[in-house]
Amino acid sequence: MSVRAGACGICGKQKTELEEHHVVEYLDNQDRTPKIYICPECHTQQEKYKNYLKNVCGFDIDRRK
Repeated sequence: MSVRAGACGICGKQKTELEEHHVVEYLDNQDRTPKIYICPECHTQQEKYKNYLKNVCGFDIDRRK
């Protein structure tokens, strides 16, 4: 897992440690697994995480192929 500093995409916390997270629940239209950078606290809160993926990233992880 890659770690870097920045602002969390979910909570907006500035200058925090971010974890690289591969969104395995979703494949883009080229069958690639996208990655996002979020803080560890937000990663553990699954509902916030799911809403962020859907509303901000455009990844509808509940879709059926």
